[in-house]
Amino acid sequence: MAYWIFLGNSNQLNEQNQQIVWRMKQSDYDHELEVEDYVFIWRIDEKAENGIIALSKISSEPYKGKNEIKVPLNIIETRKSLKEKMLIHDELKQVHGVKNLEIFKIKEMWIFRISEEEFKRLYTLWKSPEIIQRKLKNTHIDKYLFLFKQQADKWFINSEKEEASYQFFREFSKREFLETMEWNDIQKIGDHVNAFNFSIAKIRALDQLTTPIEHYRASFLYLIYGDDPIRMRIEDFTKNEKYKLFGFGSHVVSELLAKLFPDYICYIKPKERTSLKSVLKLLPDERKEENLALNLWKDKEFFVESGLVEKYIDIVGKQTKLPIYYEISQFLSYLHETFHDKKTVYSSKVEPEENKRKYWFISGLENKELEGFFRNNIITFENAHLGDLREFKNKSEITDALKRLGQFNSKSKYDASIYFQFCHEMNLGDYVFIKRGSNEIVAMGEIDSDYIFNSVRKKNKSVRKVKWLVEGKWKVKGTFYFNKCLTNITEYKDFVTYLLDIISGEQELSTLTTERIASERNDPEKQSEKPLSHSSDQGEKGEEVIPEKNIILGNILDNDLVLLPTKYTMHDFLEEMFVSDQKAEEIFGALTSKKNIIIQGPPGVGKTFMAKKIAYTHMKSKDDSKVEMVQFHSSFSYEDFIGGDVQISEGRYTLKEGIFFRLCQRAIADQANNYYLIIDDIHRGNITEIFGEGLMLIESDKRGPKNAVRLTKGKAEQIFYIPENVFLICTEGTLSMSPPPIDFSVRRRFSTILIEPAFHSEKFKKYLLNKGLSPNFIEQLTTNMTSINNEIQSDVENFGSGFEIGHSYFCLNGADSIEDERKWFEQIMRLEIAPLYKGNLFKRKLDIEKWINQIQNTSENQKVND
Repeated sequence: MAYWIFLGNSNQLNEQNQQIVWRMKQSDYDHELEVEDYVFIWRIDEKAENGIIALSKISSEPYKGKNEIKVPLNIIETRKSLKEKMLIHDELKQVHGVKNLEIFKIKEMWIFRISEEEFKRLYTLWKSPEIIQRKLKNTHIDKYLFLFKQQADKWFINSEKEEASYQFFREFSKREFLETMEWNDIQKIGDHVNAFNFSIAKIRALDQLTTPIEHYRASFLYLIYGDDPIRMRIEDFTKNEKYKLFGFGSHVVSELLAKLFPDYICYIKPKERTSLKSVLKLLPDERKEENLALNLWKDKEFFVESGLVEKYIDIVGKQTKLPIYYEISQFLSYLHETFHDKKTVYSSKVEPEENKRKYWFISGLENKELEGFFRNNIITFENAHLGDLREFKNKSEITDALKRLGQFNSKSKYDASIYFQFCHEMNLGDYVFIKRGSNEIVAMGEIDSDYIFNSVRKKNKSVRKVKWLVEGKWKVKGTFYFNKCLTNITEYKDFVTYLLDIISGEQELSTLTTERIASERNDPEKQSEKPLSHSSDQGEKGEEVIPEKNIILGNILDNDLVLLPTKYTMHDFLEEMFVSDQKAEEIFGALTSKKNIIIQGPPGVGKTFMAKKIAYTHMKSKDDSKVEMVQFHSSFSYEDFIGGDVQISEGRYTLKEGIFFRLCQRAIADQANNYYLIIDDIHRGNITEIFGEGLMLIESDKRGPKNAVRLTKGKAEQIFYIPENVFLICTEGTLSMSPPPIDFSVRRRFSTILIEPAFHSEKFKKYLLNKGLSPNFIEQLTTNMTSINNEIQSDVENFGSGFEIGHSYFCLNGADSIEDERKWFEQIMRLEIAPLYKGNLFKRKLDIEKWINQIQNTSENQKVND
C-alpha cells in the first residue's frame, strides 16, 4: 500500500457522489498507483483557501486518457471550507512533522507520494484538526526543544533508575498486590520517591508501622481504584484522616501521584515551575491551593492546552520507554539548569523588523587593528588595490577584479562578500559587535556614517564611522566563530539577544538595553553617555557567562555559522587509546615543548587514528576546523605544501597556496587558538624538498614574525613565518623499506615517540571483552600474538624490532560483535597480516599457518576441558 497527495481544484469533487474519477496530468508515479492506496485531495485554487479538502481511496485500477491519467476514487470524507475544518496550506506549512513535505518545496507537480509516517501525521490532523492550533500555539518554545534535542542523550543516560522505579510502581499499583501487601512493601516506596531522600522524612514515615497495615491497604486502594472522582480521592488522601498516611506530606504525595499515574501527571518541582514562567513564558494555573498534590492534577490540563507535550514529541521525539511526562520533567530540569540558573535566558525580543536595523559581527582582527578602531571611532575593511568599493555593483564584480589583480584564492568569495556588505549593505544606525580571540566580546557600537572613501589617506581609505556604546571584556565559556570576519547576524535573533544579555548583565533580555540603544540617537542628553558600560566593581566586565555547549540557537543551518565543538580531555584520550598514562604524558609533553612530533610504530598500532586524538586532546575539544591532514608520497611537492606558481595550461600559471601555508595564515589570524597539521607517512615524501625554508621555521625557537623569511617560489614579496600556535603531528611506519630513512637534520627537529603493539594491555583485553569475545579466546589471542611478536623481534636477521604486528587489526571497526571467533581470527591472519610478511621484502616468510593452527588447537582443547 502507498500513500498520495493529489493536487487540483475542487470542481472534480461532488458532495452528492462518493465515487469520482480524478483527472490529472501524467507523471512518473502513474505506474505505482494501486487499488486501496490512500489519497489526500489538496486544493490549489486562487479563488479559495488552499489545503487538504478530502480523504479518499483508489477504488479501481487507474487508466490513461488523452494526455492524462484517470484515477477512480472512493471519497471517504470531504471538507471544502474553513467552517468544515479543512486543513489549511499555510498552517500545515508551520507544523513540525509535515512542514517538510515535498509539496511545500516542489512546484509544477500534481501528485506527491508520501511515506506511511507522513500519512499517519496528516491523518491524525485530519481526524483532530484542533491539534494544529495547539501545535501553532506558543511557537517560541520550539527553539528550546531543538536545543534540548541536541543533548537529550545526556539527560537520559541514567534513566535505568527511573525505569526501575516505573516498574516498581506498575507492580505496586496492581489491585491484587495492594490487597495483600505488607509493611516491608510500603517501606520500599522510600527507595523510589526522591522526597524521602531526607533521612528524617524517611524515618518519620517509613521506619516503624504506626497504624495497622490494613489502613495503608485501604488508602492506596481508594486512591487508585476508588469510585469517587479523582480530584476528591487526591484531596481525601492528603486531608481525610480516614485515608491520610502518617509522614506522607504534600511533597511526598505530589511525587507519589506522578509515579502512580505516570500517563496523566507530570511532577513539576518548584524550581522547574519557575522555568516554565521565566524561560518558556508559559503560566500554569496560578490559583492558590492549599493542596500541592491537587495542583499537579490541574497541571495536566495546562500541558494539553499549551501544546508542550505534542511539540516535544514532534521535535525531540521519545527518548526512553518511560511515559512522556518523565521526559517532560527532564526537559524542565534542563531549562532550569541551563537558562534560569545561569542567567542566560534566550528570548526573541530583539528590535522589531520594521526598524530595519541590522546587527553585525566582526572577528578575526589583531589587537593593533582593534586599537585603531577604538582610537579613531571607525571600522574598516578594504583592499587598497580595489579602490572605491562603490564602483562595484555586486559581489561578482569584486571577485572578477580580484582575479584581474592576481589576488584570487580560496578565500576570495568571502572577501568579496565582506567588501560588498561593508559598502552596500551596512547602514547608518546598524549595530556592530567586536569579538577578540575565540570567546571574548570587547565592544558594541553604532554605525555613525555612510560608506566613506578618502583617496588622500595612505591606508584605511574605506571606512565607516562608529559611535562605541560599550567597551569591555565579556567572556563566553566555549568557542564559536563565523567563517567571515564580517557577518550579518540579524537573522540569528536569539544569538543577538544572547550577546545583549551578556553585555547588559541582565538575567533576561533587557528591554531597557534595546530602548537605550534605539533612543540614543534621538536624545541629545544621552549623546555623551555610555549606557551599557559597567564599572569593574559591578562584576560584569570579564564575568564568565556559562551557557550550554551550543550557545547559538539550535536548528540554525547556515554556511556562515559554525557551532561549538565538543570537549575532549586527557581522560577521553586514555579511554580510547591503548597506551599507558606514562606514554600519554610523554606524547603531550613532547608536543607542547617541541611543537613537532612523530608517532612511530609498526603497522596496525593505530598511529593515524591516534594522531587526530592527540590534536583533540591538546586543544581540549573536537574541533576539526583547526586540524588539517595530509599524506606524504613521492609526488607531493613544495607547491602542494607551501605554495608557488602552478601551471594550469600551456604558458599559463597561477599562484597556489599550499595546505601548510593556509593553515599558518589561519593560525596567525586567530592567536587565541592552536592549529594542527597531521602528516601521515611523513617518511614517504621528500621532506627537505617539500618543506623548503619551512624546515628551519618549524623549530620551536624559530617561530613568529621575527624569523619570517621570503619564500623562494611564487611572488617575490611573499613573506612567510610559522606562528607559535601551530603544531605538527606526524606518523611514520617502521615496516616499509622503500622510502629512504629520515636524515638527521630532519629528525632532530621532531620528537619521536614509539607506539608498540598493545596485546599485553588490560585496556585492550577489556575492549575485546566488551565486544563480546569470550575471556578464554581473548587470553589465547593476546598470548599467541605476543609470542608472534617476540619471535619477530628476536629474528634480527629477517625481521627485528619495528616489524611486529599491531593490535588494531583486531579492533572490530564498527562491528558490534563476532559470531565465530576462530573464523574471524583466521580471516585477519590470512588476508590482512600474512600478505605483509610475504614477497621479496623478507628473506624468510612468517609461518602464519603455525599460529592459526595453534590458536585453533588451543580453542579445541579448551572446549574438551570445558
